[in-house]
Amino acid sequence: MRKLIKFLLLLSIIGLSYITIKNPTMISRMQDKIAGSIKNEVESNKSKITVYYKTADSYVVPLTRIVSSEEAKFDNVINLMTDNEENGKVASKNGLFPTVIAGSIKSVKLEDNTAKVELSEKAQFADEQDEKAFIISIVYVLTEFENVDSVSFEMGDKETLTYGSEMNKLYYRENINEIEKSKNSKSKHTMYIAKKCENVYNYIPYSVYTDKSDLSLKDILIIHFTMCNMKKYSSMVFATTANIEDVIVKGESVYIHLSKEFSLMDKAMLNLYKNSVALTVKENSDDIKKVRFVIDQNDNKDGIIETELVNDYSNEERQ
Repeated sequence: MRKLIKFLLLLSIIGLSYITIKNPTMISRMQDKIAGSIKNEVESNKSKITVYYKTADSYVVPLTRIVSSEEAKFDNVINLMTDNEENGKVASKNGLFPTVIAGSIKSVKLEDNTAKVELSEKAQFADEQDEKAFIISIVYVLTEFENVDSVSFEMGDKETLTYGSEMNKLYYRENINEIEKSKNSKSKHTMYIAKKCENVYNYIPYSVYTDKSDLSLKDILIIHFTMCNMKKYSSMVFATTANIEDVIVKGESVYIHLSKEFSLMDKAMLNLYKNSVALTVKENSDDIKKVRFVIDQNDNKDGIIETELVNDYSNEERQ
């Protein structure tokens, strides 16, 4: 039997060699088809999933990873945020840090659109910011799934974690990176701002609370511009006299009239600002599809128009 197998193998090698000599393009095409088939099979087994890591100062940041379909499933996705060697490397390339302590999750179960997360005694944190980042990142990653509306946590008979995060209550997708929240707060608006994390820029979502209700899109974008000038939240650099001249909504577009200082702004920095505005508009308006920037070129306010589309977004993983 072994002799027969060896004989057939020898015939195959001779036949393949003959084909290669007589028609080298044929074998080349066969190799290309095989390679293409393997590539398609590998790519079809991949999924995009948005996970949540944190900055050095514990702000939570969305990051889209491309992983296997198995890794992207509901009962595994938290593992993509756990502090281990592999996730640490991914986070580091993006200037971020994993949010979930290894061994802190006992189980995750889905009951009536609520993800129930059982914690272990390893869920201990250095400070309140770390604890919040842990809770928020898990709430946001699990509510990425369409059949999950809320998340609850339990840890034996404990009512709270060390820094006050409540157990056995429902958490919703509503409080990422809270700013200026107080008893007098009347409205909340999510705003994206570009911040340098280690050596790369990420767009960080902030939940900005104000003591006014029913803010217009103009009001929101003026608050956003103010925050873009604050080093605590932003790494963008503007001229001290740069300003938003006006904001006008027309149909599916919003026109943002910027002062002439923006025409002299570094192009990379200007793009960071434009993208952060488009993301902020997306979060605060269902009707606007395009953001049009009118940028003055001189004191006569002769301007040019640059357009950004309003799309869903999260920071893409750097390889």
